Amino acid sequence: MKYTNFYNRIEEIVEKYKLGSVNILARQILGYKSPEKLYILNRKDKNPSSEILNDFKNAFPEISYEWLVDGTGEMLIDPVKKENSNIVKFDKCPLISKEPGLKYEKALKDRIRFLERQIEKKDRQLEEMNKQITAILELLNNKSEEPFI
Repeated sequence: MKYTNFYNRIEEIVEKYKLGSVNILARQILGYKSPEKLYILNRKDKNPSSEILNDFKNAFPEISYEWLVDGTGEMLIDPVKKENSNIVKFDKCPLISKEPGLKYEKALKDRIRFLERQIEKKDRQLEEMNKQITAILELLNNKSEEPFI
């Protein structure tokens, strides 16, 4: 689905991660003092600054940059295809909400489960690579033991 402007994609992120509102996204996840930085992007003549794009990439590394910028492609990056994923940085948001009824804690738990699955896949890939390295080293050791003819 092609979203017409950046603000539409912000709303999709709020919905996907069950954050409740753009206000919660702005203040609790991105650490902005005011949500106005995001609300202004609802105007057709406004585009996000590189600072805002970087804030989103730091908070949501699993979201496709192309989708975030212009709405093309899938929202989420396939973690198997993405070799070097960024680490989620939630240093700006509290882990426990101070306001009752906030849904972003569930989103954080969902993100943790998503990242745990990514780590498990990477661990399996590393294990497979270690097996391949061991096999190659054994072949090299066997070759070096053969006499020259």
